[in-house]
Formats: sequence, C-alpha cells, structure tokens
Amino acid sequence: MIQIKVYHRIRGRFCGQWNLTETEHYTLYNNLWGAHDDPKGTQCTGLDSARGSNIAWHTNYSWKGSKLQVKSFANAALKFDKVPLAKVKSIPPTIKYEFESKGKVVANVAYDLFTTSTPNGDAEYEIMVCLAAIGRAGPISATGKPIKTGVNVGGVNFNLYHGKNGNMTVYSYVASKQTNSFSADFKQFFRKLPAKVL
Repeated sequence: MIQIKVYHRIRGRFCGQWNLTETEHYTLYNNLWGAHDDPKGTQCTGLDSARGSNIAWHTNYSWKGSKLQVKSFANAALKFDKVPLAKVKSIPPTIKYEFESKGKVVANVAYDLFTTSTPNGDAEYEIMVCLAAIGRAGPISATGKPIKTGVNVGGVNFNLYHGKNGNMTVYSYVASKQTNSFSADFKQFFRKLPAKVL
C-alpha cells in the first residue's frame, strides 16, 4: 500500500478509473490508465483541501503486475490559459509530500510540463521534473544515460535525460536523491536545456 498525503481531513475520495474532481485552480485525477496490467489492483485519490492556489490531496494504491508497466498517474493538473513561453516570467510552485510503502515499489513523484509550437496544437515537448525515482523508476531515454549531470535548481542537483514518446520529445530532470520538499522557479529548467542534443 502506497500513500502520498498532506495533513488535512479526507474529503472527496474517489476510486474509479477515470474519476476526477475540480477546484477553482486544479483538476484532480485518479487516472488508472495502465490498470489493465493488474485488474485486481486498486487506487483511490482524495481531495483534502483547496485554498486559493494551494491544494492538498492524497492517493492510496495497491498494485501488482509487471514492474515495467505504469499502472496510474494520479495528478493535480493546473488550470491555465495558453500563453507563449517567452511571456511567462516565472513558474514558482512549491511541494511538500510524504511517501509510505511496504515491500518493493517502483514509483515516482514528478511535475509534468508540456509545450507546443502552435496555440491549439498537440503537445510536442514534455519537461518532467522528477523529485523521487523510487525502486529505480527510470525516465524516458534513448540511451539510459543522462545528457547532462549536476544541474542545480532550487538547491537540488538533477540529471537530465532525453528521449522520445511517440512524436513527443521528452526531457526529464531526475533528482540525484529523493527530495520531499521543493520550491523553485521552473523557468530555470527551460533555461538549462541544451541548445542541441546530439
């Protein structure tokens, strides 16, 4: 059983594959997109509190099946209007979380950011910021090796990986060690991307 939780009273718990709930600023998803790998597995997500731009939520799950198959992606998705990245002055999120487990677990805790070259186009680039790669959970990578190491953002060192997910180009910043509390301007992750990937 795995838990990601913040300390508030449980409210709005939901367990269906595509169940979600909305707040003013976020859509909270259970998102069991890979549940077919373990039909007997379970996962529930709950909204604990939402105040202004702050959200607290938790997820409990129990999965078996292949350790190479992602089962779910519980997440809080920010509601926003699309704007050119050049006009975004800063992206200043803060996160604090706990992760509890029993037995061998493969999981991660990450931010996902997507960009496209046209206002209404499909996402072309994904920037993943992984704060915890538990059980050697690996990023999408063409080689399995980082293209850049020791990238420091917010006092945390990250290794940068590059790969393709279908037509999408993926850059993954993976913290060199698990980080349970993080605050930084995420525009730095864009600025520190290499000009070219060989």
